[in-house]
Formats: sequence, structure tokens, C-alpha cells
Amino acid sequence: MSQQYSTTELSRNWSEISAAAQRRPVTLTRHRKAQFVLLNVEDYQALLERAGTRRAHLTRETPDDLAREIEAAIADYADDSER
Repeated sequence: MSQQYSTTELSRNWSEISAAAQRRPVTLTRHRKAQFVLLNVEDYQALLERAGTRRAHLTRETPDDLAREIEAAIADYADDSER
């Protein structure tokens, strides 16, 4: 679980909170509700890289090569489950 600090604490204890965020993400709250997450640049970049590899398609818009991969994976799964 990440540490939580209020946005008021952020302005008063920047050094402590930024040090904590170097180790793991920190949740910043406003009126006791999570509003922001403060994390180090490496974690942020890793999130962006993972997000960039995902893409959603409507079934009717799925590219042919991707549809073939999906069909092959389903067939492999069916073959494995029959054994």
C-alpha cells in the first residue's frame, strides 16, 4: 500500500514526501480523498511504455494479422485443454 499525504502536507514536507516517492508511489489526498499520485520518473516512464503497447479494437476492426494470432492462440488453448 502506498503512503498517503494530504496536499497541505505536501507544501510543508516536500523533502520527506519526495524522498518517499523515490522509493514507491505516494498518494496525495484532498479532503481525505485520493487526488494525485506522485512517483519517480523511472516508474512513470515504465507505465508509459507499458501503456503504449496496448490497443483496443472493435471485433469488426481487428487487423487480419492480429485476428489470426488470436485464433491460433484460442486453438492452442483448446488443444491444451483437451489433453
